[in-house]
Amino acid sequence: MSKIVDLTLKRFGRLVALRKGAKKENRSTSYWECACDCGNVVSIRIDHLRSGKIQSCGCILKETLVDRNTTHGMAGSPEYKIWRYMLKRCYNKRCVEYKKYGAKGITVCDEWKESFEAFYRDMGPRPSSIHSIDRRDGTKGYYKDNCRWATPTEQANNISTNVYYEYDGERKTLANWCREFDVSYKGMHNLLRRDGMEFEDALEHLLRKKTT
Repeated sequence: MSKIVDLTLKRFGRLVALRKGAKKENRSTSYWECACDCGNVVSIRIDHLRSGKIQSCGCILKETLVDRNTTHGMAGSPEYKIWRYMLKRCYNKRCVEYKKYGAKGITVCDEWKESFEAFYRDMGPRPSSIHSIDRRDGTKGYYKDNCRWATPTEQANNISTNVYYEYDGERKTLANWCREFDVSYKGMHNLLRRDGMEFEDALEHLLRKKTT
């Protein structure tokens, strides 16, 4: 007797295995019901899943065909993929990130929504492989004046829950102060939150430790 393979919640490309499905056409091949990132639920042969032969419900092929028919020549570019996913998380209720964007009223301006060319004209090329699109005001949607290309560090500093500290007449996030003085972020955080120290005292404490 062959050993039963449990694929529950394992990911294969865009597919996540949910449960073992019924066999088809009186064949011995096992099938698994899988949820695709696009929202569809499909039944896939286990050998096709494990070999990587099938990695979506078919949406990858559809997107490829759409990309081939675009006229701007940038269907495979990072900027185009970022634009497509921006629309997906704002308007596709089946997208895993819709609850953090579209469900909260985050939208894309009409011009960008209808045209990748307009998006690329306003944003320009992505400066590097670590840059992604960032909204200056996280409570507002995607449009030219509210968007920029930003690094992960720049985006982290733009989160509304960041706490700012003032020192020597300047106001910065804790992460930025730690980088400037080359002190441990975890150490600063512990002194401020666990030990209840004032920011200036905590900073000077860590600076003294560096010189001893």
